[in-house]
Amino acid sequence: MIMQTLNPNKTGLVFGTFLGAWHFVWVVFVTLGWAQPIVDFVFWMHMIKPVYVIGPFRIANALILIAVTGAIGYVGGFVLAALWNWLHRETLQVAGQPVERSEWQSGSKSSVR
Repeated sequence: MIMQTLNPNKTGLVFGTFLGAWHFVWVVFVTLGWAQPIVDFVFWMHMIKPVYVIGPFRIANALILIAVTGAIGYVGGFVLAALWNWLHRETLQVAGQPVERSEWQSGSKSSVR
């Protein structure tokens, strides 16, 4: 069975966009003043006494948060896709010689004797 490969760049963009968007929503919660009640509720559900206080909205902090988490998401997605592709690589025997999947999918004749 041939496993599908993942495009590391596209996977990184998807993960980065998701993580950046998730933190954009958090920034909106902070801006609207909803962040503290949300944090308090989440801690309450986990039977944790809330000890953190959400600070005031600062545009510079918000932009840094979104950019850094988006970049972390991109790197994580890229690494995950590259690891997936590496773990699911396959070889094909041509004239008794192993040929990597990338060679036989691209139609390269250099390995075929």
